[in-house]
Amino acid sequence: MNLKGQHRKWVYVGLFLLSVLFVFFLGRTFNPETGKRYWSFDIHGVEHFRKGLDVSGGTRLTYKIVYDKYEEAYKGKTAQLQKIKQDVENILFKQIDKRISSLGVADAKVYKQLMDGKTYINVDIGGISDLDQAKGLIGKTVELEFRLPSEEKPSAEQQAQRKQLANDLHKELLAHPESFEKLSENKGSQSIYYVHFTGATVQQFPPMLKDNMNVVDGLTNGQVTSQLLTGVYTYSQVPTGSGQITLEPISGYGIVKLNSKQDSVVETVAQKDIVATAKRLSLQVNEEEKVLDAAPEKMSGLANGNYNWYTKLADAGKAMYKVKVAFVAPSLSGDDTTAVVDAVAEQIKTSDTLSGATLLMNNEWKTEDEIRAVVSKFSPLNSSHIYEEMNGKYVVYVSELKGENQQVYTYVSVANVPADFVEQLTKKTVYDIAFTFVQDREPWVLAKTKNNKILNGAYFKFANPGVSQLGESVVEITFNDEGKQVFCDITNENIGKQMAIFVGGKMLTNPVIRSKICGGMAQISGSYTPESAKVLSDDLNDGALPAPLVLLQEEKISPLLGENALNQALLAGLIGIVTIFVFVVLLYGVRKALVTVGVLAMFLLVLGLFMKVVDYALSLSAIAAVILSVGMAVDANILIFERMREEVKNGKNIKSAIDVAYERSWFAIKDGNVSTGIIAFLLFTMGNSIFKGFGSMLIVTVLLTLFVNVPLTKILLKIVFVEIFILQFQSVFV
Repeated sequence: MNLKGQHRKWVYVGLFLLSVLFVFFLGRTFNPETGKRYWSFDIHGVEHFRKGLDVSGGTRLTYKIVYDKYEEAYKGKTAQLQKIKQDVENILFKQIDKRISSLGVADAKVYKQLMDGKTYINVDIGGISDLDQAKGLIGKTVELEFRLPSEEKPSAEQQAQRKQLANDLHKELLAHPESFEKLSENKGSQSIYYVHFTGATVQQFPPMLKDNMNVVDGLTNGQVTSQLLTGVYTYSQVPTGSGQITLEPISGYGIVKLNSKQDSVVETVAQKDIVATAKRLSLQVNEEEKVLDAAPEKMSGLANGNYNWYTKLADAGKAMYKVKVAFVAPSLSGDDTTAVVDAVAEQIKTSDTLSGATLLMNNEWKTEDEIRAVVSKFSPLNSSHIYEEMNGKYVVYVSELKGENQQVYTYVSVANVPADFVEQLTKKTVYDIAFTFVQDREPWVLAKTKNNKILNGAYFKFANPGVSQLGESVVEITFNDEGKQVFCDITNENIGKQMAIFVGGKMLTNPVIRSKICGGMAQISGSYTPESAKVLSDDLNDGALPAPLVLLQEEKISPLLGENALNQALLAGLIGIVTIFVFVVLLYGVRKALVTVGVLAMFLLVLGLFMKVVDYALSLSAIAAVILSVGMAVDANILIFERMREEVKNGKNIKSAIDVAYERSWFAIKDGNVSTGIIAFLLFTMGNSIFKGFGSMLIVTVLLTLFVNVPLTKILLKIVFVEIFILQFQSVFV
């Protein structure tokens, strides 16, 4: 045998020894702390092959599909709702199957179950070391939603539904206060918001908490409020058609859990502290500005059962005016603005919301010179207080005057205070509070076209990190072909409106739609770094689902093929190999039978090496593929043996006959295995988990047949017929 042949022989010897080491003397042990499997030396290594669901049993996970948002969006449209549900289920099945495959589970079952008119997904899974990892991955939902501002006033029925939603969440939080954060967070798309106040004082709380501090202070550490808080949570700035900003209340229901509170004493107090303390103690408080000829005798303190507090706003020395100034710009069309100015002159006396004007000063104490810096023609003697300047018209309203020798003070008075009011006022309490707010309406509704196609994760294709035109890191979302058209239609129908993008229940961005977008791509912008943009992209690619999954039940299932049956199957396989040996002996002689057994042994050892290295889970479908491959491997040998016999009959010596038989059989063997490999590839890429298990194992065995079995057959034939036995006996054994 030449040097090249010698080299190949030693490669096979090394591969044989490596396979024996892995198959018989190495195993894997699972570390529950790290969630990983590690190599370990074990003389019973052959027992450490992973077994799939149908071989060793496993676990059945039952998930409920949450269709709430679809049922709300398609209320009364049964046919459309059923079509949407069918599409959602198809997407979920594909995603779950994809996730199972990523776990290295070669065999699992995913199927639908209908019960009481509701749809459930059952996942039977086995051959996995870390079930918690599987549950986390299968049920992982990074829900992608697109929403538009709600333009309809909520009906009484909708308001009742929101209150019921708040009550249901409240009951759940009362029952599981230890899971307050987990049960409340990531629900922004449902207009449910979770805030954790840590190291906060009353002044830092939103109005709803400030108005209910008597309830909060009545809680013990770890306790949840027994009743829902109601009222205004905060105020949002909303632009009006005239370019003004108005404050709109955001009201709803609040739930508080007190984690801890700690008291300390402060040396100085401010007006807001007095007001907050008075409200907390349910006391009557009066706030006003006073113009005085002299400073008060006492700036703060108790007097006649009341608590009085002064702070200076304006000192003596100059006359000052408490003034409001509004500006009315000229009409772009050249129309007369007199009517607008007259209306503003009336509105400015009683309101801070002006139609057609911009408020430049709002009840501020200013000197005459300070006012003239804005309105150059200002004169205290002008009774109309309307001034026309080069750039437009100004409306000035003076509500109060301070003389040169007078001072202005902010005055706060709290009536009938308790004896410990000052102590309460100077006591600073720092709170650690978990707060959940349920808005009494949904300000954002699902984005859908006029023909009711909802834009969500059902049309999601992939996400990737990118860079905006301003050079900022962003996440780019690409839709599939159908989603591309849906996104185009929605943006075309809602130009000028905001579109909010929610990921996992959190609103990440809400840009204004400037024009229709038909490129099939949306962009999530924010304070992202390249690393955080990649993390969000990966989460979307791994977890974007059109509907959430809720794990309802987990149960153990028995194997279809028990341990005894598996041993019997292995015994049957051994009997099959012996039968093949006898068959080859009868047809081709002892030496070729020995070659066949040697090739099959090497085939099974290398296959075992592969299964150990990749931690492959042995399933019924994989066993079927191996049995089929054994027959294919023997078939390849028989092709070579037959061709070898023909070459010897044609007068070639045994060495030449082996070379020619190998070369002329190779193409037929290759074509047959490639054809089988194509079918296996299709099963692996397009089938479900069972077919994937069969297809993946068949691909591996086809590769082993072509690149291990066939070359090894040639080497063993030369060893048996050329190197060991004498050529003169070739006619007897061939």
